Amino acid sequence: MKKYLLLFLATGFLFISCKNDDNIFPDEQEEVVEEELKTAADYPAQNFMYQVMNIWYFWQADVPNLADDKFEGSNDPDYISFLASESNPSNFFYNDLTFNHAESVGDAAASDRFSVAVENYKDLVNSLQGISSSNGVEFQLYVTENDIDIYGVVTYILPNSDASSKEIARGNIFNGVDGQTLNRSNYIDLLFGDNANYTLNMADFSGDSVVGNGKEVALIKIENFSENPIYINKIIEQNGKKIGYLMYNSFLAAYDDQLNTVFGEFKAENIDELILDFRYNGGGRVTSAIQIASAVYGTETDQLLLRARYNDKIMANSEAADVEDNFTDTTFDSKTALNTLNLKKSIYYCYGPNSILQ
Repeated sequence: MKKYLLLFLATGFLFISCKNDDNIFPDEQEEVVEEELKTAADYPAQNFMYQVMNIWYFWQADVPNLADDKFEGSNDPDYISFLASESNPSNFFYNDLTFNHAESVGDAAASDRFSVAVENYKDLVNSLQGISSSNGVEFQLYVTENDIDIYGVVTYILPNSDASSKEIARGNIFNGVDGQTLNRSNYIDLLFGDNANYTLNMADFSGDSVVGNGKEVALIKIENFSENPIYINKIIEQNGKKIGYLMYNSFLAAYDDQLNTVFGEFKAENIDELILDFRYNGGGRVTSAIQIASAVYGTETDQLLLRARYNDKIMANSEAADVEDNFTDTTFDSKTALNTLNLKKSIYYCYGPNSILQ
């Protein structure tokens, strides 16, 4: 609750007791309610963000606000003012704590495309398990030639989602929501807001322009929808070779055992080569990445796979920085023996716009 300096002025009749000394005047009376001093505890989200980013942020040395000598401590009035400078914690995170973040400078100039602020921690926990509120349409957004309007291209449809029963498919284009043309100012609220349902206004390319075609697709978000990151797995026989194909859209530990089964099927078919399609994979748990690397290359647990790299402050602490991971021979959670292909020659990573995904 905000408190303000209040000045109460008497109105109406002013009664004063009489004195013989004409030079005696009544003191002007003011009632002052002092503003309550704020502390870091009054800004819990901003304070938490700062404390974590100051220690762990990879580009900590490049952000002046995160310098270790910027503030004298959590009780420093300048620090309190800094926390209070942005009422929206998300704006505070992207504008004041990150280094050339895509949210602030755009993808082309971004150094940081990875850090994210999530309003509800439960949403974050769920997302790490592939659970979200979703209508099943996965898409990528693009800006038109006027640099204002936005259109979307459907990349794929999630199985068993609301969209999977609608007339919408990979490659379809849309340029509006609920009759409103998408642009830089409204696309976040229209596509990523709290609305549980919306209607996509579909479009087509006409030369270099995106033109609405009058078609509409009404979609409803399903709460707690689970997305299996193993979107496609199959074997392609071509030129006398067996080629395993895996489209894997997120490193989610909840599906590690199922992923291990897929590699067991590849192994049983004695595939010659493997295509890993990570185009729409936004990352996830490192242990799942270690598992998939081991399933491809081998389970040589004495061989180094990765060495962690932190910011300069963490790296100066040899104990904290000494994090190495070797290949593994089991899944990390269930400790199931890992199926491995032992491929040492050919691994293809599919990133381009053209692929066998239909």
